[in-house]
Amino acid sequence: MGKHWTIDGNTLIGDSGNEQGGLATFGRQDWRDYELDFYVTMITGANASCFIRRTADGKKFYACNTLAARKVFRVILLDNTQQNPFHDLSVVKFDFEEGPEYHMRIVAHGNSISTYVDGEVVNNVSDDTLLAGHAAFALWNNRVRIREPRHRLL
Repeated sequence: MGKHWTIDGNTLIGDSGNEQGGLATFGRQDWRDYELDFYVTMITGANASCFIRRTADGKKFYACNTLAARKVFRVILLDNTQQNPFHDLSVVKFDFEEGPEYHMRIVAHGNSISTYVDGEVVNNVSDDTLLAGHAAFALWNNRVRIREPRHRLL
């Protein structure tokens, strides 16, 4: 558990203040097909992020980001071994706000990544760059509450 995270019962609370970063990692490097299910509340800051299929060195992963300021939910491939590390795979308009709780589900199966918010499909992408890796909840100048985080191997 990263220094910016605390646990209160079945809830993770992340608070990075004005700092960048802060990961709560879980899972194993050999995880291939899995589903993450959790409830998220953006308390302050404009985003909540979940990384999936993260490499052992942390340089490559898929990021599923809520961006309240831009009113989008996106799935990107982040590859820090490249000069331009950000690769948008799917950017979908979604009216996220600070305060409300959202039920999130992220499914990684084969080369497919699907995201759901409150039971509705938001993103569907196919990319075979990364087919295995652990997961993480991430902070970036924000405060977020993640209630009842669960995973299921498929």
